[in-house]
Formats: sequence, structure tokens, C-alpha cells
Amino acid sequence: MHATAALALALVAGLHPPARWGGPEPLALGTLAGLHPPAVRDPGQDAPPAITSFRMQGGAPTVLPGAPISLDHTVAGRTPTAYRVSTLPDFRDASWLPYERSPRWTPAPGGYAPGGSCGARGARLVVYFQVRAEATGIPEPRLQGRGDGAGHVLSNVVSGVICVLLAEGPGVP
Repeated sequence: MHATAALALALVAGLHPPARWGGPEPLALGTLAGLHPPAVRDPGQDAPPAITSFRMQGGAPTVLPGAPISLDHTVAGRTPTAYRVSTLPDFRDASWLPYERSPRWTPAPGGYAPGGSCGARGARLVVYFQVRAEATGIPEPRLQGRGDGAGHVLSNVVSGVICVLLAEGPGVP
């Protein structure tokens, strides 16, 4: 085979020519033809979003009244476009907000139950959290009944508990 033909064949095949040819660095397949490899699609993007972890305030057991609470979470599957948070498990008082990776939320006053596991100076606050994503491109069987009928797919609902400190005293600011 002629040297020029061998070099052209090697370049098209993505092989780098021997050093004695003084050729360029190795080329990706298709580079010579101006082609680019297809974007690699994350197979998880074909699945509904799933919240795999949730904690509030970095795992701290308490928060002061009126203080914003960080909603730390991890989501697998489709990238969320919105989230909602509530003290009610049915979210009837919550609106969808644009998704943030690290949202902060301030509960309405009085949405917690005094005493219990939080002691005499604290109140127990239960928080429910959910995300949603666009359903476009998710095969119907993979929606798992979580479509909202408006082009979105909902995640699982997660919850957490944090104590709101209500009164000053020993160990309470």
C-alpha cells in the first residue's frame, strides 16, 4: 500500500500514524471527516426524579423560630425543574417553586407542635418535600403512575423532623 494511502486510512480509522511518518497525535474516530461523537445520554434522565436523601439544616437537631431552614437533598433520575415544601403531607398550602439545589425555606409561625421529643422549650416541626421534572421523553411505563397530567412527573415525597426552640433557658440561646 502506498504510504499516503496508508496514512489516510490510519487517520480515518482514528489511529495515529507511526512516529516515522511525523504525523499528528491520535485522532478520535470521525475527526478527519468533521464528525463528532453523539452526546452520551445519561440513562437516569429517562427515569422519574427520585429523592434519595433528605435532611434539614445540615442535620442539625434544632433551629430558631423564623430562621430559614436549608433543605439538603439528593435527587436521582430526571433533573428537577421545581420543588415544593410544606408542613402538610398533602401539600395543600404549597406552591411549586423553581428548582434550586440548595433551597432555604422559612416555615410559617405556629406550624409546629410544642413539646414531645423536643422537650418543654421546643416544638416539633415536620417538613414534607417533593420535586418534579418535565415528563417529555420518559416512556409511559417508566412514569410509574407519577405523571401529574400537566406534562410533569413527580418524585417521591420525603419528610424530616427538626425542633424549633421556642423559649430561652439553659442550652437555649
